[in-house]
Amino acid sequence: MSGERDHFTPWVELYRESESASHVGRLSTSAGERGVYDCASSCNRCMLCFDKCPTAVLTGDEAKSPRGRTQLIRMAMEQRLKLSSDGASMAESLETCLNCWTCVSACPSRVPVPELALEGLRSLGRRPQSPVMGFLLSRLSADRKSIEYPVKLFNLFRLSGLYGLLGSAGVFRLAGEEWLGRFNQAGLPARLKFLDSKIKESPAALKSASMPPACYYFSSCSVNYFYPETGLSTLELLHAFVGPVHPLWNGCCGYAAYRHGRLQDARRAMKQVLYSYQRQDIPVVTDCPSCAAFLKDSPQLFAEDADLRDRARAFAANVRYIGDMITPDKFKAKLRLKKPVVAAAQKHCWGKAAPEAMRVTFNDSCIACHRLDAADAPRKMLCAVFGKRFAEMPESGMCCGGADGYALFQPELSRDLGRRKAANAASVQADLVATSSVLCVAQIGRSLKRYYPQAVVAHYSDLLRDLLDLKYHDNEKAGR
Repeated sequence: MSGERDHFTPWVELYRESESASHVGRLSTSAGERGVYDCASSCNRCMLCFDKCPTAVLTGDEAKSPRGRTQLIRMAMEQRLKLSSDGASMAESLETCLNCWTCVSACPSRVPVPELALEGLRSLGRRPQSPVMGFLLSRLSADRKSIEYPVKLFNLFRLSGLYGLLGSAGVFRLAGEEWLGRFNQAGLPARLKFLDSKIKESPAALKSASMPPACYYFSSCSVNYFYPETGLSTLELLHAFVGPVHPLWNGCCGYAAYRHGRLQDARRAMKQVLYSYQRQDIPVVTDCPSCAAFLKDSPQLFAEDADLRDRARAFAANVRYIGDMITPDKFKAKLRLKKPVVAAAQKHCWGKAAPEAMRVTFNDSCIACHRLDAADAPRKMLCAVFGKRFAEMPESGMCCGGADGYALFQPELSRDLGRRKAANAASVQADLVATSSVLCVAQIGRSLKRYYPQAVVAHYSDLLRDLLDLKYHDNEKAGR
């Protein structure tokens, strides 16, 4: 034993001591806080994760599987792999990770592979991938409103024919900003008015303003910039089922910066969110699964600051996800329409099938399903409303390829995952695919149009709002 111990190469951190502020160091896991090496070495190589990982299933490549990524991190920390010489192949493996957490729910040891992949990418310095991305993430984390006008100008540009022409001519690729040319391809709507301004005119918010809040609404950046009508639907549902709801008037939570290697920006953004939350006895509800998970894990950002860490723990304990806030019994009791499914389908154009015969299925947001454990509530709701017309879709918990803008950076893998999701919807002859993330709405919407145009997609909040036929909605529909 002593000889074996003498020959073992001691592990090292993935970063130098001077870079420690740019790394998490200790990760929040189901077994408590653990170090990076402790997490990586917990993998017993059983391969239970392989058939669950979307990129492993698509490519069959061990390096693009959770086990492969974990072993790369461990080898780097044991100095059996050099970041200087082997960094490119390691980066390719880690950058294709969807951060969907499917592998974690399948793993007996609950190895947090997505967090390990992000920590590895931070060590390689591979994110952000462009100066424009770095600038936007920095401004977004400092003040979300500061990028409203640049985003509006960009969206006007997207709506013009020039955007497509420049993309086809390869201008974005030559400029090193190829991801900027993929927004239309990714199915992300080009909005000119965002939720932060629309919410001020919402009757649900206005009606709640004069009363003490029963909950706060946390609006995500993806809802704010791409699907503001979904945010209004969530606001109306909370007002109807929970009570007076006040917008938190939050900025970005920092998750986008965190995903792209800018940990200091993520901390700055989260700090602003924490200080905007004054009533620590009131729940904070969001309709973005990624934001909900990141807010719940916010204490790990402040390992060196005891005061902020305590504040983050109090905040995280009150974070709620919209899927858990409405029960089927309460919802059915509020249905005012005599035949709500038929009436709502006719009014809001749910697919091409006759309303009496339409079939509905549900696609899990991978974060909601595998990280928030929120897979059951939407199904119970849809079964209660649609009855036998609800059909369970194969691989409903597998990522559709829209995870956190994945289509902008990994277009081929994203397209293949979208095609697989459309095929699964077709296998149950679905007319309507409900889902609980706006990025899933974008990805599944574009995939259905291309591979299974008989069906449409709707966000869970929009679907419930349509069924209730709440009157104060702007009727702007996206992804349909």
